[in-house]
Amino acid sequence: MSYFLSLSVDVIHRFNTFLSTDAGTFFKVGIETLFFFLITYMITSEYLRNKSKHLRLLQCAFGFFAVQKLVLTGLYAYAVFGGSGFIERHTLIIPSLVSLEVLGLVILTNGFLFPHLKKQYPFVKRKVVLELIAGLVFICVMHLFWLFDRGSIHFQQSGEFLFLEVVKVVLLMVPVYFMVKDSSLFGKYRIHTILGLCVYAITPFIHVINIVFYMNRNPALEVLAHPFPLISVLLFTRIVYLKLSDKAHLREQLSETKEKYEHEKELGRMKEEFVSVISHELRTPLTSIKLYSSLLKDGKFGKLKKKQRDQMLIIEDEATRLGMMIDDVLGLAKLEQKGAALCVEKVGLYDFVERNIFRNLAKRKKLKVKNTIPKRMKVLVDEKRFRHVVTNIFSNAVKFTDKGSVRFSTKKMDKCWELVIRDTGKGIPEDAIPKLFDKFYQAEHYLTRVQGGSGLGLSIAKKVVDLHGGDIVVKSKEGKGTVFRIQIPYRL
Repeated sequence: MSYFLSLSVDVIHRFNTFLSTDAGTFFKVGIETLFFFLITYMITSEYLRNKSKHLRLLQCAFGFFAVQKLVLTGLYAYAVFGGSGFIERHTLIIPSLVSLEVLGLVILTNGFLFPHLKKQYPFVKRKVVLELIAGLVFICVMHLFWLFDRGSIHFQQSGEFLFLEVVKVVLLMVPVYFMVKDSSLFGKYRIHTILGLCVYAITPFIHVINIVFYMNRNPALEVLAHPFPLISVLLFTRIVYLKLSDKAHLREQLSETKEKYEHEKELGRMKEEFVSVISHELRTPLTSIKLYSSLLKDGKFGKLKKKQRDQMLIIEDEATRLGMMIDDVLGLAKLEQKGAALCVEKVGLYDFVERNIFRNLAKRKKLKVKNTIPKRMKVLVDEKRFRHVVTNIFSNAVKFTDKGSVRFSTKKMDKCWELVIRDTGKGIPEDAIPKLFDKFYQAEHYLTRVQGGSGLGLSIAKKVVDLHGGDIVVKSKEGKGTVFRIQIPYRL
């Protein structure tokens, strides 16, 4: 085990030593150039789809890095294949390339910070152009000082180079600081971005140590500093690729969702049109059926025998039931339409209930109807729509109550008033209550098949109450009756 460990350390050391040579630097910078251009291409492709400012900043930053590395690649290619000493003879090129890298880091920092911190920290909104101008002026002044003194000292041993390396570390650590400070920023790739920036900062940090303590003459530190830029470039490439892949996946999902939405919207429109047309087509013959059955029953076409008259009553009742089903379907379709609005007015609740309950239904079954609502109580409701709530719940109460009573009462609460409809009927199975307001739901056939009905009445009642911003609470015990509590807020 120790042999393999020592072998690995030796290989890494040899590789780092190779990277410190001109050939190794040419190899490393060439790879960095390819990856920087790849990153720039990926960001540019995304920018063409989404004209976002932070993408433009990142595009410019990585473009600066790509150009800088391309020039360095050319220099080291000439040094490796054209002759030694070329870089030493062109001393002005290296300061210019270092300055270009610093300017790229200024843009990169803004690109990372702008989309996330522009609201929390107003200073992030400053124009990047002004920062670049200020940076250029400052770098030019520093270069002038170095040019006056370049005969006595190499640029990479100068105070100007030390300062630029310190600036690099600071620029790289600024976004890291904000990412560490607020973990909610920068999404799921926050840790990867922090790692990439920190790895990139290792090389200028080593340069600072080498200049401050060793006057840039420690070869071990120089060898150590070489692989980190390449590693950071690989990390940035991975981050950009993964983020853009996520965006592409989200765009695909959004496109699919939009297609589904448009499809559902079209189906909804077709359903509304179908319901409207079919309801109209059903109403026309139904009106004729009801008219002529009424005329026959009244003897307008000749006197009917008792048996015939009874059959006509059945026809009339079924036609009425069919008409109510059509009304229910139309009413529910209108309530489900987007933008359904209320026409709210102040209503006397006692009189409203009296007008909208059919006492004859209860009288036929010898049931008592008790209305204990205060006669002076007034509430805000859409009278036309709220009528469906009272009528449908009362009708169900009468249908499923064989003896006893149906009772109306009210209760005033802090933010709403409550209408209570209580019956002494057969009750509702406990497992059926959660599905009670579903369209066409038939809990063990106890609502629609035994007693008749469309199965839409309670669904319509629920929709109307929801439209009022209220709620319906149902409590029931089999054999002991059911209580409907309709809660409507005072302010609509």
